[in-house]
Amino acid sequence: MLINGCLFVASVSVRSSLLYLAYRRKDLSLSFSTRSLKEANLELRTAQERYDLLFENSRIGVYEWRQKQGRTELVWSRRLYSILNMNPDDFKPCLGSYLELVHPEDREMVLNSAEKMKHEREAQSLEYRMLVGNDYHWVRSRTAIRHDENGHFLFGIGSIEDIQEIKEAKQMLEDEVRKRTLQLELANVTKDRFLANMSHELRTPLGLILGFSELLSGNLSVDDEAHEYINLIIKNGEILSRLINDLLDLSRVEAGMLKFQWSKVNINDLIQEIQNTFDERADRKKIYLNFRSRLPDNETLITDPIRLKQIIYNLISN
Repeated sequence: MLINGCLFVASVSVRSSLLYLAYRRKDLSLSFSTRSLKEANLELRTAQERYDLLFENSRIGVYEWRQKQGRTELVWSRRLYSILNMNPDDFKPCLGSYLELVHPEDREMVLNSAEKMKHEREAQSLEYRMLVGNDYHWVRSRTAIRHDENGHFLFGIGSIEDIQEIKEAKQMLEDEVRKRTLQLELANVTKDRFLANMSHELRTPLGLILGFSELLSGNLSVDDEAHEYINLIIKNGEILSRLINDLLDLSRVEAGMLKFQWSKVNINDLIQEIQNTFDERADRKKIYLNFRSRLPDNETLITDPIRLKQIIYNLISN
């Protein structure tokens, strides 16, 4: 019995130890669970405080859009009340009262956007007019929506900022651009009229000079030296006539009214004509000017001869 007694005492001792360990383990597990729950609650409370600080102290107005018991509920930040010049004690935001603040011409757009966001996952950005005090101001709103796993609307977070000054500055800039554009158009019209009048006033005496010069050139009683001077007058008159045409063509190009006259042009004849025009001018300036063509005598090109001459004359003159 003694041995059995000893064995019985040992068995009770071991069993008690096991029960004690099991109890301690359960107690520790409960302690860890309680500590984890406290930490989770602390983190949740800290996150909520951060959200509240951001919600209430943002420079732009912030709102939260909730679905509560089948009703749409709006929560505004203090900054949003300030932007819209509203008193939180006098105004309780909801979709209906919010739409009343929206300009009548913009309400349908805002309402359609709100309904669309309930069913779609894309964020929305809108610009519309809202009543601020006694006047309507342009505002820009941005809203992001969250849905549950079944696609049902949970909540939305958005912001509103007053962009009236931006709109006014943009309108002033557009007005200034429009004013400058009108001034430029008026200046172009004035320039075109001036060129047209100038060309007419220059062509009349120039035509007389060239006409009488050609008559003198055909007069057999005029000596060789006089013929040389007369030919010089004719050539320079033709140069002046081309300059007038260039000015008119420039005006037509800017107005988009330049027309081309297509015809066959003999390249060698054109080169010879250009050479005759510039030979004397090159001699006076002691410049050696050499024209050579390896094209057949009957080589032609379909182009506008007047425009082609203008291009070549300008290139050589420069």
